[in-house]
Amino acid sequence: MNSTRGRLTKDGIRIYEPKDFVCMAKAGH
Repeated sequence: MNSTRGRLTKDGIRIYEPKDFVCMAKAGH
């Protein structure tokens, strides 16, 4: 499961992966 918004852990904490930061940078967010 891939998402540019990162993934949520069982504690509801959003984890961002390096690829997610790249996607956000390209999207200009």
